[in-house]
Amino acid sequence: IYAFDSETDSLDFVSNRPVGFSIAIKPEEGFYIPLQAEGQTFIPEEIVKNKLRQILEDPALRLVGQNFKFDYQVLKRWGINPANIWFDTMVAAWLVDTRISTYNMDYLADHYFGYKTIAYDEVVPKGKFFQDVRLEQAKEYAAEDADITFRLYEHLYPVVKDHNEKLFFDVEMPLVTILGDMELEGIRIDKHVLEKYSVELDAHLSAMEKAIYQECGKECNINSTQQLQEVLFTDRKLKPIKKTKTGYST
Repeated sequence: IYAFDSETDSLDFVSNRPVGFSIAIKPEEGFYIPLQAEGQTFIPEEIVKNKLRQILEDPALRLVGQNFKFDYQVLKRWGINPANIWFDTMVAAWLVDTRISTYNMDYLADHYFGYKTIAYDEVVPKGKFFQDVRLEQAKEYAAEDADITFRLYEHLYPVVKDHNEKLFFDVEMPLVTILGDMELEGIRIDKHVLEKYSVELDAHLSAMEKAIYQECGKECNINSTQQLQEVLFTDRKLKPIKKTKTGYST
């Protein structure tokens, strides 16, 4: 069982590129594998890809991740298909307690362990990218991610196993890759059909506006709540129900 995390040059899963990976195989210890740092290449992509493929595509090894749908998409676009995505700590935390306000790793580390993680903004200056960061800083931040993910797994797994094991492993975990694949596939849109429908909608909206003006006895900006207030509550003498900071609610 190992925890795995990706560092990328952006959060856009459609176009980002990995700049490094972190792994943890026990709590309070993590390793960072840098592709790029300090604005230069540290280990060539193909070397890392070939080595990681031996681990990630081995079904005998159980992979643990935090919000792993993102990492799955990164890896799949990079040419690796993880074979045994076994435990997602974000999904587990949600299943264990749906009342938590957020399920990001920083919050979960504080919530369960009272541990303050290194914030991304502390490591990456504004306007810079993760691959620009000094290797020593990148290592501390990324290796911590894998370590905390492993610790969250150790904490949450017994709870999931006792209460929602079948739901978690039979329903929720398969959805991680299903949703990841759906997002990568996307939706094909016929632009010409939409443009034609847009013309129809414009004509329909125009006819509705004219009908509203006729009903009001004058023209007004229907999108203006203040002008609409005047039409509804002053001209037509409708009874207001609720008042807001800008007048009566429309």
